[in-house]
Amino acid sequence: MLVPRIKIGHLWYDMVYTDKEIVDGTSVLVGQCDSSKLTITIWTGRKESAMNCTILHEILHAIGFERDLDLTERQVNQLACGLSTFICDNPEVITCLSSAHGKSSGHSDG
Repeated sequence: MLVPRIKIGHLWYDMVYTDKEIVDGTSVLVGQCDSSKLTITIWTGRKESAMNCTILHEILHAIGFERDLDLTERQVNQLACGLSTFICDNPEVITCLSSAHGKSSGHSDG
C-alpha cells in the first residue's frame, strides 16, 4: 500500500510516486527527500521490496534532517537495510510498537 503522506517529527511529508526517473543534476536516483518542499519522491520502477527499502531510506534522511543528525549516505544506507530486514523478519514488533504508542500518547493522528 502506498501512503500519500507521512509525519516525521512535527512535519508532514507528501509522498510522491513516479514511474519516471528522478534526476538530480547528473545523477539518476531511485528516491529523493526534499526537506525544504517536504516531499519524498519514490521511483516505482522497481520490485516492491526494493521500493520499500528506498522509502525507508528516504524516511531516514527526513528523520536525520528533523533531528539534525548529519547522517552520511553510507549510514543512511546501512540503517535502511538493517531496519528493512528487521521489519520484514519481525512484523509483530511494528504492530506492538504502534499499539503501545497509541496508548501512551492518548491520541491518534489517523
